[in-house]
Amino acid sequence: MDRLFFLLLLVPVALLQAQLPDLPAAPADSTELLGQGISRFPANRVTDAQPQAGLVVTAEQLLRGQIGGLITQRDSWVPGSASHLYLYGPRVMTGNPNPIFIIDGMPVFPERPRDGEASLSELIGLNPEDIASMQVVTDPAALARYGIQGVKGVVLITTQQGASEQGRLTYHTTFRVSRPARRYPLLQAADWTQYYNEAATYRGDSLLLPPPTTDTDWQEEIFRPAFGTSHQLSYAGLRNKTRYYASGNYFMQEGLLRQDKLQRLSGRLNVQQQLGQRLTLSGRVAYSVTDLPASLANLTRSQSIVNTALLMAPTVPVYDSDGLYTQYYDYFRHSRPYTNPVQQLVDHQSEGTQRELVTQLGATYRLLDRLSLNYHLGYRQRHVTTYRESLLYTFRGYPDTIYSHTYDNYLHKTDQFFSALSATHTQTWREHHVLTSTAGTEVHFWKETMEQYGGDLEGKYTSRRYYRAEQGFRSVWADLTYTFKERYQIQWVNRWDKLYAQLSKHHHGIASAATLTWKVHQENWWSWGGSIPQLELYAGFGKLNGVPEGVEHLGGFSILKPRVGSLPALMFVDWERHYQAKTGVRIALLEGKLWGELTGYSLWGKELMFHMTEGLPPNSGYFPRSGGEMVNRGASLALTGQWKKDRWGYQLSGNVSYNKNKAWPYGQKGAVVMGSGGTWYDTTGGGSGTPKPIHHPTDGQPLGAYRAYLTEGILRDQAAVDAQRVLTTQSDRYITLGGRRFVDRNGSGAIDNKDPFVIGAPVPAWNMGLSQQFRYGAVGLNVSLQGVTGNVILRKQKYELLYNEGWANVTQDRFQNRWTPEHPDATEPRAGYWEPVAYADAFFEPGAYLRIQHVGLTYELPVRSLQAMQFSVGGQNLYTVTRYSGLDPEVADGTDAYAYPSPRTFFIGLKVSL
Repeated sequence: MDRLFFLLLLVPVALLQAQLPDLPAAPADSTELLGQGISRFPANRVTDAQPQAGLVVTAEQLLRGQIGGLITQRDSWVPGSASHLYLYGPRVMTGNPNPIFIIDGMPVFPERPRDGEASLSELIGLNPEDIASMQVVTDPAALARYGIQGVKGVVLITTQQGASEQGRLTYHTTFRVSRPARRYPLLQAADWTQYYNEAATYRGDSLLLPPPTTDTDWQEEIFRPAFGTSHQLSYAGLRNKTRYYASGNYFMQEGLLRQDKLQRLSGRLNVQQQLGQRLTLSGRVAYSVTDLPASLANLTRSQSIVNTALLMAPTVPVYDSDGLYTQYYDYFRHSRPYTNPVQQLVDHQSEGTQRELVTQLGATYRLLDRLSLNYHLGYRQRHVTTYRESLLYTFRGYPDTIYSHTYDNYLHKTDQFFSALSATHTQTWREHHVLTSTAGTEVHFWKETMEQYGGDLEGKYTSRRYYRAEQGFRSVWADLTYTFKERYQIQWVNRWDKLYAQLSKHHHGIASAATLTWKVHQENWWSWGGSIPQLELYAGFGKLNGVPEGVEHLGGFSILKPRVGSLPALMFVDWERHYQAKTGVRIALLEGKLWGELTGYSLWGKELMFHMTEGLPPNSGYFPRSGGEMVNRGASLALTGQWKKDRWGYQLSGNVSYNKNKAWPYGQKGAVVMGSGGTWYDTTGGGSGTPKPIHHPTDGQPLGAYRAYLTEGILRDQAAVDAQRVLTTQSDRYITLGGRRFVDRNGSGAIDNKDPFVIGAPVPAWNMGLSQQFRYGAVGLNVSLQGVTGNVILRKQKYELLYNEGWANVTQDRFQNRWTPEHPDATEPRAGYWEPVAYADAFFEPGAYLRIQHVGLTYELPVRSLQAMQFSVGGQNLYTVTRYSGLDPEVADGTDAYAYPSPRTFFIGLKVSL
């Protein structure tokens, strides 16, 4: 998708407010501190007026397309699964790439999935309708305030508080229905029988199929229309200097895969009491219980079911003549014992529950007019339990498959404690000089316990595993902000972090940063105050130390939360060093009706942790080591504005950003081959050879860049086959008429592991969002678009689905464009051709897309006895413009395998306020 297309669309996703209030006039200080050096500039904020809050499962989905430079990719389309968020590109080489979420001042540490589980969103316990605002922190000085937590960015989430003297009781309900946005266009029974018989003939199989009597749509058998509903009841107000907000919420969303269902019950109470003129107390309590979908508790289950349904022959019925589930082998007597996917839905039982409790207390005391103290105490408990069963089946007449029925229980409890004390002093002298000084200390501590036990339901064996871990850190920080004549400002932040577990060389991590701001509109000579009421220029630079993370399988130990007794594994790991430089301009135009911000940045990291494999014994895994380097450079443009005339109103918000990423796994001194993936065999060794890694970080290329073999059409005649055999010792199974022609790129006279080239990277380079709201009187129309470009996707599912030996289903395009002796100029290999490598360029596709993310129509119904009544109707994920042929181009890690389809959702809603 052409980059010019995004530039023409320009700017950021509208806040899509149900009402169209006036945009606040430009404040005298657009970088007004919120106690932590965060800008109030509207382009970096998402408010509670976001109408999608009652439609999404987790709060991070509200950020999609909203913030310039922030790319959001779903880890899975299973309800409740996590998303990958990249703020100004990937910041680390291993581990969770997401910025840290801080809810009402308390950080949220992500839940780490175990083997066979999908990643669970760290915000799954937070009701999106309880959110008042979400603020993305990008300024170097502001990030330094968060130390090791701010390495990948920070998202500040503030929950609701009462503001009106008159209490407001609000009820909001939605009803949703979803279907898969796309399905694979697979063959029906007649065409598949023809394809199978052609493949059987090529491989010399005497078993040919008769005309089919059954035509099963296996996708229809496992997928379904998914229904969802939500009910929110809240009461907020302000009385006798007490602000209060209370809410209760029920949210239910079925998954597209049958038997998947998420349910969440949540409640929240926020209270703030002002005592006298100097003391303010606050308290927050939130509790949620979430029943997880089966596919979230057991990712392997959903992968197996979806994959088998796509590969299953359409000539196989769901049930046999006895009413039993039909098995692939029972029907074909073929050596592919695929389990009936409908039977897997019934037999592979999985369930899970998360319980989360959050309590917070806060106090602010003004000792003097210019001096105040702040204290914050928080506790979070998260308890996750999952249960899953797995079955292996005995196929009639197929003696090699052994029946077993196993179960697995998993209990994971995390307790997090947080305490912070700070003091703020503001000093003004000679009218023009203002110095705001803030200093504080924080203590973070968490402990986790995990118990896992399972076995065979027949009692043949049992297993049990238990561990306990404790970790935390202490911090001291200082923030100085000096302002001269309300137009020149410098902010400096310094922070010291000390881990309870020592890394290899140093005890402390240090963060230090400064930001300079020039408020041009405050100059005496500024004469454009009417048309340009605000113009600011700023520049900042900072350094942060980060704690390496992502070591998930080194003796059951993670660096962020090291297990007891595993500290020697830290001997080759040290603090990561992250540097950030940022400059930009903020401007308000048309008397404050249009706001804009243009930002340029350069980020680079050193001593980044990576997984070292070089020099280790075969099959020994990896070892964590510091030494990697990475650079992100880019720019972001964001606009927000609104116009009103009489009963007409229009609001727009949009952003477009570009990021260029480069990585050096061993630093910029040399290259290293890492990772694993598809293989091509050496031309030596009698055709067996040694597998060579293909997918790995490459020096100076984007993180996770893919390397692929170059192909050039099909081996259309015997001369082409003979020429290919000169270049490789591959067997006739791969080098055959109608096979794929591989290119010797380096001219070495052999196709080997030196021929692959860098074809692209999984993280998009370009990102955009555009939202618009049109309003006439009581009627409003909201439209939101979101898209990316500059990335590639490895279609691993395509490799299995399109290029099997004829025993499984294929797509219509594969069938219609296959090579036959009568069609030698075809673009696809012959029926039943088995690819020698899954990392050919034919299996990579551009990941660019432009999505109609949200369309909503609202109507305000005037009722005298009510404060407000609003009806809404609309849809989400309505249409995606893309050249990608898979189920959905939004793939978190760049590899599309066993994809869970994305939902196309239609909804109706009602919101009533008393």
